[in-house]
Amino acid sequence: MKRTEHKFFKACAMTILGLIAVLLIVQPVLAEETSTEGWKFSADFYGWLPDIKADLVNGGQVEITLKDIINNLEFTFMGGLSARKGKLSFLVDVVYMKLDHNTNNTVGQIPDFLRLSLNNVQMTSWIVTPVVAYTVLETEHVNLDILTGLSYFYLKNELEFKLQTPAMTEKFSESASNGYWNGLVGVKGNVLLNEKWYLPFSGNVGTGDTDLNWEVFGGVGYKFAKLDLVAGYRHMQWDFDSGDTGGEVFKNLRVSGPLVGVRYYF
Repeated sequence: MKRTEHKFFKACAMTILGLIAVLLIVQPVLAEETSTEGWKFSADFYGWLPDIKADLVNGGQVEITLKDIINNLEFTFMGGLSARKGKLSFLVDVVYMKLDHNTNNTVGQIPDFLRLSLNNVQMTSWIVTPVVAYTVLETEHVNLDILTGLSYFYLKNELEFKLQTPAMTEKFSESASNGYWNGLVGVKGNVLLNEKWYLPFSGNVGTGDTDLNWEVFGGVGYKFAKLDLVAGYRHMQWDFDSGDTGGEVFKNLRVSGPLVGVRYYF
């Protein structure tokens, strides 16, 4: 219980410190700002096409390639909402993915006449990231926001193993599920090339229920009248404490790959 309370405190502390930093930076600006702009809203819909890699606590590794994901994907949803008024904005990003992946990775041979292999990985995950952001730099060529918020990562996994000896073969499984709350701080922005083309980027780092989580994104965008087309590359990573429920299977989890999407303004 004390361990869980300590990690919850870390997540809250990260978010509170981020909010304090945001307020300290933007308070003088807010005091002078008299913007009469109304709220503006946008919705993101995108396809993220990643590889998934993980190190297991028992020393093995898991790799699920993009081809594997396409062949074994049961369902996915990826998108987000944003509300902005002047320099202040609120955003939430949601990723849901369910996989059932057959594999045949050798985990180890201890001793030499024993062969342990990973045969199947079933994985269900939610990644929900609500944040508040404020524009601290806005020039002809660069927009930069600082942000803080929370990251919720739910992971349910079931791994099926096969143990082989010269005399017998035995199958067994390990499963775990857990939800992880982390506080985070970060930045996001755009480098404006001209009226139509721009280079979006973002990054954040957090801690709390996991030892560390971090994310980076970079890409290119093109503006139409009511929507933007965006393409880029996104990487997310979580480092687990081996004492956690979910960490009993994974030491870390890395998800990275190209992303293409649409942002619609309404």
